[in-house]
Amino acid sequence: MVSEHEYQHEQLYRYEITAAMNHVVRAWPRDRT
Repeated sequence: MVSEHEYQHEQLYRYEITAAMNHVVRAWPRDRT
C-alpha cells in the first residue's frame, strides 16, 4: 500500500514532467510536421 505522502509526491512529479513537456512543445517550431 502506497502512503498518502508518496502518492502526492508521485502526482507532483508527473505534473512537473507534463509541464516541462508542454513547454517544449510550445517552444517547438509549429511549421514542422
